[in-house]
Amino acid sequence: MSEKTCFHCGSTSRVWVTHDGKDFCCAGCSTVYDILKQGRLYKYYDIENSPGIKTTSQVAEVYDYLEQEDIKQSVLDFYDGKLAKIRLYIPAIHCISCIWLLENLHKLNSGILNSQVNFNNGVSDHLP
Repeated sequence: MSEKTCFHCGSTSRVWVTHDGKDFCCAGCSTVYDILKQGRLYKYYDIENSPGIKTTSQVAEVYDYLEQEDIKQSVLDFYDGKLAKIRLYIPAIHCISCIWLLENLHKLNSGILNSQVNFNNGVSDHLP
């Protein structure tokens, strides 16, 4: 008998969240599943079993700093008043499913026209 694992990340857990007939280790994994489902990104789970594997580090950063003008300018490559191109460094990408999800952001947010990941240097370009 195999050990029960989270549908999204593959983690084991002592406490389970059952949602949509699937078992999740936490509300976060269940929420990401719902976001993917609402965006009709069903193929995300075809990439591999438990594609949302968690990293061991805890990210406790709040992203409010991205609203600061100097921070905006540091990631902005182009802006003409309507169209912007930004470049983000994402150091924790470690699997193909993360790349797939980042490159399909336009399906989750209509303000994003295109998104490309350069896995070799950890840079993700977004065209909001």
